[in-house]
Formats: sequence, C-alpha cells, structure tokens
Amino acid sequence: MPAISTCTSCGYNADGAVAACPRCNAPMQVKHESRVRAVVLILCGLILIGIMGPITAFMLPSLLEAGKDVDGSTFEGTAEQAHMILGLFGIILLFGFSSLAYGIYQFIFRRESKAFIIFTLALVAVLIFVVYFTMVSLKGA
Repeated sequence: MPAISTCTSCGYNADGAVAACPRCNAPMQVKHESRVRAVVLILCGLILIGIMGPITAFMLPSLLEAGKDVDGSTFEGTAEQAHMILGLFGIILLFGFSSLAYGIYQFIFRRESKAFIIFTLALVAVLIFVVYFTMVSLKGA
C-alpha cells in the first residue's frame, strides 16, 4: 500500500514518503494505513446501519404505542422509557452513518478530518450519557 505524505503546516498531500513539503518546505507526516482505516470505518458503519436499522423499524410501532398491543407485541414500559430507547437507537444509527461518511471521506481524500473526529467524540459522549440514563430509567420500572 503506497504511503501518503501530508504537510504538517499547509496540509498539502503527496504520494509516497516525502520528507519536506514541496510548497512550504515544512516537515511532512507519512501515513500508510489511511485506506485500510477507511474501509474498516465503512464496514463498521454499514454493519451498524444494517443491524440497527431493521431493529429500529421492527420495534418502532410498539415503542411509539407503549403499553398497547401492536401487531401482537407490547412494550410494557412507560412512554418516556420508550422514547429513551428510540433515542438510543437513533444515536447508534447516527453513529453508523457518521462512521460510513467519515470512511468514505477518508477513502476519497486519504486524510483525516479533525471535524469528523470531534463530532465522533461528541457523539460517543452523548451515547454514553443516553445509555446511562436509559439503563437507570429501565431499572426503575
């Protein structure tokens, strides 16, 4: 797999291992694994979407009508708990779409994006927060 060199100053990308930037003469950072990481991100995104999408679609009617019989199934929790579970499913799906988008971006441009990394870290923090409060809510039922 060919290396990609990225300028630490101006962001210029060059194929191969280059020591100094041809534009500004700043040091270059060599990255070898960006395509492999991109494929892994794309696969993780597709797996999350492929698993959580059908689960969400299947559970959606009974979660929206908590306590009522919908097509032979009933969610026995409260409406608030059902909404928290749907929020959790939504965040997991958003995480999958984010992973897919970042993987495609990284595959095409062969570089990382600080904005995607910050968004993903924020999404992880929100996911942890929602998981915690969903679990606390479900234990109280």
